[in-house]
Amino acid sequence: MAIAQASSPMPQARGVSTWYRNLALLTALSVFALVVLGGVVRVTGSGLGCPDWPLCYGGILPPLQ
Repeated sequence: MAIAQASSPMPQARGVSTWYRNLALLTALSVFALVVLGGVVRVTGSGLGCPDWPLCYGGILPPLQ
């Protein structure tokens, strides 16, 4: 009897599975938003605003002209 009880899986707290589900949902929504924003940048040509990286035209901020 003691062996059967020891080999059974331990019950998990309900809050832990809810936390993981919420984390997975937040991650999926974040990835979806990233893909959509990447598509917008690609279609509008916004990614070509700074030709060099990590600096933009040799400075931290692009020229304001």
